[in-house]
Amino acid sequence: MPCFQPNRRLQRNRAVVAEETAQHVMIEEPLSIFVGYSHPLAARSNLTQSDLLAFPILKLSAGHPFRKMVDSSLRHAGLAGLRCDVETDDYLEILTMASAGEGLACMFTETGSHDAITHRLAPLGRAAQRRALAS
Repeated sequence: MPCFQPNRRLQRNRAVVAEETAQHVMIEEPLSIFVGYSHPLAARSNLTQSDLLAFPILKLSAGHPFRKMVDSSLRHAGLAGLRCDVETDDYLEILTMASAGEGLACMFTETGSHDAITHRLAPLGRAAQRRALAS
């Protein structure tokens, strides 16, 4: 069975600013699924879609501007079925909970890298490598 690579399948999304009916691209950056270094999936390099569906995702609330983009990317990656245990507008709460191993966080790959380092998070697929470096 081929290895499921969620972060390769997450589509490129665009953060946009709505101006009446026009939209302007502000940034184009891929999204990745991040886990805490102590998360059970962090040490694994070969993941299946079923592996991911076994864990909850931590999401921004439905009214947050980035929520629609994240949901669209998860659908595109075949992960629309992820159970959502927490919805919040508090980004720090999502980072803290993901760091504690309480769920998956979907974040911008590069611009979220500082937050990921600060909160001991790594994108799936590279989590095992970063965990080894942090030891």
